[in-house]
Amino acid sequence: MGSTRFKTVQRKSQGGARRVALIVTLLCSAALAVLGGLAFRTIHNIGGEGGAKSVIETLRDPRAKFPADKSRINIIVYGKDYDYDSMGNRFTQGSGQGRGSRTDSIVVASLDLDRKTISLLSIPRDTRIEGEDGKIGKINAVYRNHGRESFLKTVTNLLGVEPDYYVGIKSDAMGKVVDTLGGVEVETLDAMEYVDAHAGLHINLPKGKQVVNGEQAIGFARFREADIYERDEKGMPIYLGYKDRAGNPVFKRRSKIVHSEEEGDPRRMARQQQLIKAMAKRATSGANLFQLDHLVNVTLEQLETNLDRMQIFAIAALFRTANPDSIVTGTLQGHGEIRGGTYMVILDKDKKKAAVDWLLKGDETAANHLTVVSVENATEIRGAARRVGDLLKQEGFDVAHMGNATHASTAVTGSPTPPSGAESTRIIYVKASFAQRAQRIAELIGGGMLEKSRVPDHAGVEGYEHELSDIRVILGRDLAVKYATLVTER
Repeated sequence: MGSTRFKTVQRKSQGGARRVALIVTLLCSAALAVLGGLAFRTIHNIGGEGGAKSVIETLRDPRAKFPADKSRINIIVYGKDYDYDSMGNRFTQGSGQGRGSRTDSIVVASLDLDRKTISLLSIPRDTRIEGEDGKIGKINAVYRNHGRESFLKTVTNLLGVEPDYYVGIKSDAMGKVVDTLGGVEVETLDAMEYVDAHAGLHINLPKGKQVVNGEQAIGFARFREADIYERDEKGMPIYLGYKDRAGNPVFKRRSKIVHSEEEGDPRRMARQQQLIKAMAKRATSGANLFQLDHLVNVTLEQLETNLDRMQIFAIAALFRTANPDSIVTGTLQGHGEIRGGTYMVILDKDKKKAAVDWLLKGDETAANHLTVVSVENATEIRGAARRVGDLLKQEGFDVAHMGNATHASTAVTGSPTPPSGAESTRIIYVKASFAQRAQRIAELIGGGMLEKSRVPDHAGVEGYEHELSDIRVILGRDLAVKYATLVTER
């Protein structure tokens, strides 16, 4: 997953982050290619109506494409769901544009134009909001019911930050770009199978490394659970002819359900991160470098935005050297409730403020409150984990776990040391963007070797619960002795 995973009841996946990365990845590749001296024709085509001259001017001074008095710009990015008619049937490709379309992912991208840093704040699609008409509902339905302007105002009112720009991304964007790239290589922990003919989703991927096409990539990114229903020849669930007490139709369930290690929202988020890296690698491969003008055009065709073509390219030029792992991402935190038979996420106001202050306003002091930490004692010395955890809590860190290191969590870190025999303390962070927080923890507790996680991402798999943390502190004897107490429990 490799991102700040602020805890909601169901830890909803936010596809907006992956879609932002998709755009930045391809356009940054184009910027690098132009700087590397690709053919004049390619540069001219990337420039659109402005031609090669507009591209060259943008590369020389990309900062000039944005107001001089603004060092940071905020962009609302939303992924559009498929369009549906009044009967709930999905429109075919190319029809029903903008009608019945929900925003299935919402993220605010905050770009520091001077420091060249990127942070992304995701909004759970089930977030409870009060609309301009005073009605209570979920944020993902505002675009469908009231249009884009109302949706943008709703996000502004929710966060207290007015966006500078917006970018809407069509539902099939990722699949089209993957096909244009000629497929990408991914790896699954287990086989995935799921069919939803109503949504046009057909997933059947084996375990292991494989090259996926556009349709398979969409399934790879969207899979969340094993298929539990018996299906007819058209792939539709078999209706049993009656409804439950809530009025929902009842379908025939499979007698034997084959579950996968890839189930759950945490695993879906991890796969989305993996897919973006695979796309970045493929986009900069030799074959694709020479069709970047086509890749850029395909990408831009999937957008509705008030950014002009050269502003988008300026963003790519400004952030072309940014390491994808340095992009800080987070999701607004809250708790789930059923209201009027509908599931909604009620945001935590204090956590929301901290997230906005950190990710959208650049206040690093707010970061501690939203950094999830686990403290694991890998020695026989009692009491150390709780003492260290309490210290980090006092400094504002979100300490989600304090206790003994298990064999599973030790295996995740890649350590050959048994859980009760570690000599040295290790502080492991999941992304480069958390290095600063990890260094701060080392200063607070008086030591520890900093490491970036190098093992496969098993987030969401049973036995690897500690992967939900952004930083793991695994105490060795060097620091456990310092924090030892007479407490009989660790």
